[in-house]
Amino acid sequence: MTESPRGELAPERALRESEERFRALVTASSDVVYRMNADWTEMRHLDGREFIAHTTEPSGSWLSKYIHPDDQQRVLDAIRTAVRSRTLFELEHRVLRVDGSFGWTHSRAVPLFDAQGAVVEWLGMASDVTARKNAELQLLQQRRLYEAILTNTPDLAYVWNLEHRFIYANEGLLKMWGKTWDEAIGRHCLELGYEPWHAAMHDREIDHIVATRQHVRGEVPFTGPLGRRVYDYLLVPVIGASGEVEAVAGTTRDVTDRQQLEASLRQADRRKDEFLATLAHELRNPLAPIRTAVHLMKLVELQDSRLRSARDIIDRQVTHMVRLVDDLMEVSRITLGRVNLRHETISLRSVLKDATESANPVIESGGHRLVTHLPEEDVMIEGDGTRLSQVFQNLLDNAAKYTPKGGEITLSATVDAGEIEVSVRDTGVGIARDLQARVFDLFARVHAENEIKTSGLGIGLALAKQLIELHGGRIEVRSEGAGKGSEFIVQLPLR
Repeated sequence: MTESPRGELAPERALRESEERFRALVTASSDVVYRMNADWTEMRHLDGREFIAHTTEPSGSWLSKYIHPDDQQRVLDAIRTAVRSRTLFELEHRVLRVDGSFGWTHSRAVPLFDAQGAVVEWLGMASDVTARKNAELQLLQQRRLYEAILTNTPDLAYVWNLEHRFIYANEGLLKMWGKTWDEAIGRHCLELGYEPWHAAMHDREIDHIVATRQHVRGEVPFTGPLGRRVYDYLLVPVIGASGEVEAVAGTTRDVTDRQQLEASLRQADRRKDEFLATLAHELRNPLAPIRTAVHLMKLVELQDSRLRSARDIIDRQVTHMVRLVDDLMEVSRITLGRVNLRHETISLRSVLKDATESANPVIESGGHRLVTHLPEEDVMIEGDGTRLSQVFQNLLDNAAKYTPKGGEITLSATVDAGEIEVSVRDTGVGIARDLQARVFDLFARVHAENEIKTSGLGIGLALAKQLIELHGGRIEVRSEGAGKGSEFIVQLPLR
């Protein structure tokens, strides 16, 4: 072996020079610095910089002592590659930190050679990249989550760049196009089978979103591998770190089946209304001669009390049936758009007077007390007096029917902010909170059979709501619950 002027052999000199370089590197660097022997079986020195436990003693168990168990094989594989090629070792892996937790490090080591070209040892540095790695892992996890959502959603999701070319499309959209990712990404709408007017429309929308930062929503037909379908879409701007619009993202939903179902329901609903109108009309035909016959029977003095009782029963039941049929015809006319209101300037006091006079027989038969609170000065409103009286009579009738004998019904009216508010309040059976939303539905029955014995089809309140809305007003119900009474409030615009 060659000997230096100082009497050192070459390996000793190389080792001394390595130690000098190591000390200089430790002094100059804030990173972890380490030395490994030629085949990495021994760590000669480690300056952990308060990140990894510091050691000055050679260690042959450094792999199990410092490296995360799941990363040890990757580290060994990278070492073998570096040793075999005698080139740079570089790897990101987890290490045991001073506090006992695992962190991420970016480790790089270079081989040091002696005069004969043999590797004497490896000199390495390791940077703490835990924060960056955790952020990357979190971002990767979010990306996988978003990709899972976008892949499995029935909606079509996509992103355009500012050149109006697709830079993202989920699986559903690729399927609709009948394209692969490579065939679709980077393409313009015209290149993916869109009709010229359709592509031009999206071009205008993208330019509008970039200029205004406002979203755009629309509905459009598209013919593709799935046939002619109708799609509802929403386009939104993607704002970059500089505050400028960097892209336009969109979601599209196939609404073809929903629209067909809605059309079928509308058609079925119209057929139902037409059936009810026809039924009511046909029911009125036999009722008219029956009422006439009863009227003629009243002109004759019947001696037999049983006959008189039978005649009166027929009279009451026919009268009740006539009212039910009339309500049925009214609601059918409204839903079919066949009601014409006779608008005129009318007195609120006269409307409520007609309603109370019509409802008095029902109120009196229940032994109820009717209390009224009306404005001192009469109030004039615009509307059909007959229809409005019908509404308030219906509310008073309901209050009487659903209030036990001897109850109290309050009819009041107040004027405020250009509106007249009329309230019908009772001390009756009340309405459960979870049923109040249904009270104005057609054929709704919100009272249990054992609460009160009454008859009806559940049409009256639905009819009242529709008539009030035709007058530009609104109606609502309030009740603290079963057994606590009800209040129906009608609001109408003043003249």
